[in-house]
Amino acid sequence: MKTIRDFAENFRNLNTGSGSTAKEVVWDNVTGTFVEVPAGTHIGSGDDVITSPDVKGFGSGEEPNPLPSKDRNWNWQEGGIFETDALKDKTAAIIGCGGLGSQVAEQLARNGIGRLVLVDFDVFKARNISRHVAGVSDLGRKKTDICEDIVRNINPYIEVEKYDVNICDHPQVLKEIVAKANIILACTDNNSSRFRVGSQLAESGKPGLFGRVLKRGQGIDCFLYRPGDACYGCLFGNNVIMEEEIRDAQAGLESGQIPAYASPEDIDILVQPGLPDDMLPLVYIMTKWAMLQIVDAEKYGLAGLKAAFGDTNYILFANRQEGQFQRWGTLAAPGTGPAIGRYYAMKITKNPDCMICMNDHENTE
Repeated sequence: MKTIRDFAENFRNLNTGSGSTAKEVVWDNVTGTFVEVPAGTHIGSGDDVITSPDVKGFGSGEEPNPLPSKDRNWNWQEGGIFETDALKDKTAAIIGCGGLGSQVAEQLARNGIGRLVLVDFDVFKARNISRHVAGVSDLGRKKTDICEDIVRNINPYIEVEKYDVNICDHPQVLKEIVAKANIILACTDNNSSRFRVGSQLAESGKPGLFGRVLKRGQGIDCFLYRPGDACYGCLFGNNVIMEEEIRDAQAGLESGQIPAYASPEDIDILVQPGLPDDMLPLVYIMTKWAMLQIVDAEKYGLAGLKAAFGDTNYILFANRQEGQFQRWGTLAAPGTGPAIGRYYAMKITKNPDCMICMNDHENTE
């Protein structure tokens, strides 16, 4: 049985041959492969070469719906998939391909990112289904392989590199990953890995984003590291300590969020993940913020978005009035203070005692 990866590889290989600039590609029901036809050729229901309705992602019905060749893949006005070519030469490294990382990878692929570096040592389990882009048919597979299939089904020409490693155990590999990327997105679920990424970003001078889902999915927060500015360690030095979600008992015990001596009853109370869509505000912010760090905002019509974000480096969003957001206002009656369902941005300053970037003691506003 052919997989989406097989179709994507077939499609990419066919379009990289000589003379493909004047060709388009359609699915051939007779040979079971992708074939080239002259650009602009009309293929009706009486022809052998038609788009198969059984090939997921490659059109349906009797009329052909060929994808553009690689040289026409980016510009929407030229018949391509993406609205602009802003990200086609950019590389994003996604560390952690779980619920958050998989959705961010999907959105970056839809926005036309040219290359992704996917990092995760874990396999897909039943408890991951509610938040991940994958489903039951992917149980037991590596999360990096799943994400690769997802993004290739969006853009067959995307370049993907995978690392099935725990970055906490392989600092040299992390250094190699950071060196390859224009932007690094830390989508892991523990501070041990985040501090490792934060330290490497400060050393290499690369921008990076850190996303967290807070306790019971009550809210989310996102931190942006700009080279020379406050780092992930400074975030904690500024007393911005939010209670983070514990997604399952094993992860909580491994990260230290659940004490080793906790009783089964205590663990049941502590492990209370939120709703699947509690993560969506974070996916939106990480995708938009990542793009702003690596593209020319003026050139690609994002100047207004860039101005809206300003020089902020920390964003907080509350999903509901609960726990640490119990006293926040509602959407209907926000009052004079913060309210749920809204993004709040702030500027985190450098901490002169930060263990990550302590060599630079200059405090910035």
